[in-house]
Amino acid sequence: MVLNGVLTVLMLFSCAAVAAESCIPSKYVDGDTFHHKRGDELTKVRIAGFDAPERGQPYSRVATAKLRELTQAGADCDCFKTDRYGRSVCRVRADGVNVATTMLQHGFGCIDPRFVGEDSETDRRANAAALRDAQAARRGMWTDDAPMCGKEYRDSKRAK
Repeated sequence: MVLNGVLTVLMLFSCAAVAAESCIPSKYVDGDTFHHKRGDELTKVRIAGFDAPERGQPYSRVATAKLRELTQAGADCDCFKTDRYGRSVCRVRADGVNVATTMLQHGFGCIDPRFVGEDSETDRRANAAALRDAQAARRGMWTDDAPMCGKEYRDSKRAK
């Protein structure tokens, strides 16, 4: 019985390992979205776990530059769904480290409560701690007196 449990766990880990694929970004849209070639087709990847400043918003360019720095040598993309804009939503790790957590740690994003359930409990905790730390230390977008998360920015533009 214990052997069956161990085999099941090993099978789950091997399936999880197969799900992630190597991806090398070829174009960066903003601090949480990039394109990469998957065979002959170009795939647009939206990084799960955080929401970076939008283009035209303060800190957008520096967030995009940080994402480029973290992923230009390649990353592992574990894509699990397609969003309403046709982007592959992926957990992205560079050198084994969650890119969303690193971006939050540097103050380049917020956590969108609509998508929190998509992360593992470990990633949720790490992301929340990274965000709290960046806010307390006033890093990145948190140096502003009135920082605005990407969702708030998009909503304010739609309201105009």
